[in-house]
Amino acid sequence: MATSTTYPLFCMGNPLLDMQVRNEALLQKYNLKANDAILASKEHMPIYDEIVKDHHPTYVAGGAAQNAARAAAASCVGKDMLANTLREANQREGVASAYQVTTEENTGACAVILNGHNRSLVTTLRAAEKFNKAHLSSPNILPLVDGAKFYYVGGFFLTHGTESALEIAQKAANSGKVFALNLSAPFIPQFFKVQLEQVIPYVDILFGNESEAESWANANGLANPTDLPSVALALAKLPKSNASRPRTVVITSGAEATVVATSDSEQTTTYPVNKLSDEQIVDTNGAGDAFAGGFMGAYVLGKDVAKCVEVGHKLGAMCVGQNHNAPNRSIRDRTNLLAFNSWFTFLFAVIYLGLFLHSAHGSIMVSVGSHAIFLVIIWILWTAAVASITASLGGGINCSKIDYELVYCNQLNAEMGFGWAIWVVTTIALVSILLLGIRSARHGEGWRGHMV
Repeated sequence: MATSTTYPLFCMGNPLLDMQVRNEALLQKYNLKANDAILASKEHMPIYDEIVKDHHPTYVAGGAAQNAARAAAASCVGKDMLANTLREANQREGVASAYQVTTEENTGACAVILNGHNRSLVTTLRAAEKFNKAHLSSPNILPLVDGAKFYYVGGFFLTHGTESALEIAQKAANSGKVFALNLSAPFIPQFFKVQLEQVIPYVDILFGNESEAESWANANGLANPTDLPSVALALAKLPKSNASRPRTVVITSGAEATVVATSDSEQTTTYPVNKLSDEQIVDTNGAGDAFAGGFMGAYVLGKDVAKCVEVGHKLGAMCVGQNHNAPNRSIRDRTNLLAFNSWFTFLFAVIYLGLFLHSAHGSIMVSVGSHAIFLVIIWILWTAAVASITASLGGGINCSKIDYELVYCNQLNAEMGFGWAIWVVTTIALVSILLLGIRSARHGEGWRGHMV
């Protein structure tokens, strides 16, 4: 990759390809919680092949740090198609893929089981665990590290890359730059407490959600681990290497208020969230990362904490309102209706053709009547479907001007065009049949008799 460009923000974490499915039976089969994030153990390893083979997953470029990044992202990938998919996604979003490449393992993956408004994440790190600290000093990556003024590390990275995280954290502290860390999952403060304690002294901005905050509080013996303001304040007051900059702790709580505490104050600030309706929520995967990305993006631009939280909330809301294949549930449902119409039209046509050929001795008017009934049903279904998808897409999407990743943008426009093409053909056929019926009636052809 080119080294002439530097970025104000440098991110480091595990690059993963998310495999999203909606199948609650997988939760029971693999003993997973409805709303959790874990590292895959031996018993979970078959889930990835099963999802690909049996469940038609949606593939989304993931990894906590990469989800939050709009700058340069350093991590380790395999030499495979998964890595290429991640690079392509990064390129669309303006993220520099500062990848180390290994031939020892394939690129990491994350099974995402969506259920209601929850998501269960099962991660196999694979190549991500092969990240070598020496990569940070390589000719292509060192200019990105030195050129950045802000650093962001996903907590998942601490499961194997604490040494690399410490190098970045200490560099930030020694040069007066900003180092941010995300707790990422409840198991990080629970099972990687030692690694987290090594990095915390260098953290200027700490992100977490209510489950991660509670996990940290339990691991450190706080009296009331569910009291988010007190937990946030306790995290903010932990010893800090660079005392010239107060530590800011940001704890989100889904649709509930976000709590912010700083090490130079005994008070916390609560920022309310504009709640979305159930209809507006498609899936919650990556919402926390989107919040962190929005917060860091605004922070890099010099905005105050209140504005950073506001931007984070907006990006989080955008994230839960789409699944990267359809912008919202409305478009997804109307796409499903078009798919239903296609199958219904095909099957109905096959059945009708069979019956028609079996009863071909009927009159012209019987033929006209049966064709008319068939076409009217099809015409009504396609009119409803194409009108609704057109309304949902606003007449079509300008794929070059949307400000979010929409994998199948052009396909959605083509789907709408296909729907209207079917509607036009059906309309012409229906009008033709009606005209034929009128002509036959004028010629005195009744309901009895034969077509030939």
